[in-house]
Amino acid sequence: MVSLLLSEEVDTTHTIEELTRSNYLVAMDNHSYTLKWMTSPKTTDIQNLYHTKIINNNKSLNIYSSRDGFKKVGCGGFAYHTDVFTAYSIIGKYFAQEQICHLSQMQMIPPVMTGLVTKKSSQFSELFRISLLKLNEDGLVNKLLNSWKVIRPECYASTEFIPLGMEQSLPALIFLLVGILTSFLILGVEVVLFEKKSD
Repeated sequence: MVSLLLSEEVDTTHTIEELTRSNYLVAMDNHSYTLKWMTSPKTTDIQNLYHTKIINNNKSLNIYSSRDGFKKVGCGGFAYHTDVFTAYSIIGKYFAQEQICHLSQMQMIPPVMTGLVTKKSSQFSELFRISLLKLNEDGLVNKLLNSWKVIRPECYASTEFIPLGMEQSLPALIFLLVGILTSFLILGVEVVLFEKKSD
């Protein structure tokens, strides 16, 4: 028998505003949609981060390749923005358990629902709707999503396994035995009462 004891969660930055106010250096990968999102007027927190941390004094951008960005993340005091598929694969391959346990993740670009666009009175609208529902019912959509998904690296270093002897587990076994005996006693009483009622 083993007991799993979880340690305290590591104190890390959890919001974009906290990251902007922190001492972390921030960089990003070179994706045009990320640059467009960061300069969008709808996202004030992200714009503050962009102007405070990502643009240098000489007006150049803190842009690194994924490999270089995560090397700096591994050294500490550095935040790097990229897509989760790239991040999880690099972290899983090159980071030690202790480093994985000290990482924090935040979402900057929210997921967007997409779909097929057709003309309102198109003859294909109903065909697409039925086909997509059939793909979903057959499980092909989930199968594709699972094949594309990269599993997030887990932190196992913060868990500790302690072996237990019989003296620690004896009360639980006695409690189980008492429960079994009580259930047989109740069953016997129910059988006797049922036989008396049927006579």
